[in-house]
Amino acid sequence: MTFRLKIAFVLNILVSIALIAFSLRYLLSSQIMPYHLQVIGRSWNDLDPRLQMMLLGLLGLGGIGQLSTGITLGILTLIPFRRGQRWAYWPSPSSVSSTAPPLPMAPMLFTTPLRQQRRGRKW
Repeated sequence: MTFRLKIAFVLNILVSIALIAFSLRYLLSSQIMPYHLQVIGRSWNDLDPRLQMMLLGLLGLGGIGQLSTGITLGILTLIPFRRGQRWAYWPSPSSVSSTAPPLPMAPMLFTTPLRQQRRGRKW
């Protein structure tokens, strides 16, 4: 295995572990994330139980997507990629790219509540 492939192998394993860790955080959570609560401007207990159930379902759905991507990437990296099978070099980046579209939206997570607060709006 060349030096570049060794670097790719380590990075793929790290991304796989991170995806699985974040997915478990989402799947095992008993309420939505604190940054979600900040955006909606309410505490978890103030939400209607049906809304709580829906939000937890959506959170779990995101967790399942991350878990399946992390496991797929890990298997592709540990078996065919490590064996040097050239076809396995391409699915690895494409499986990670399925989690990349939300990345450009990440700054909105932190800036939207601040902009709304400056305008005097309340969620």
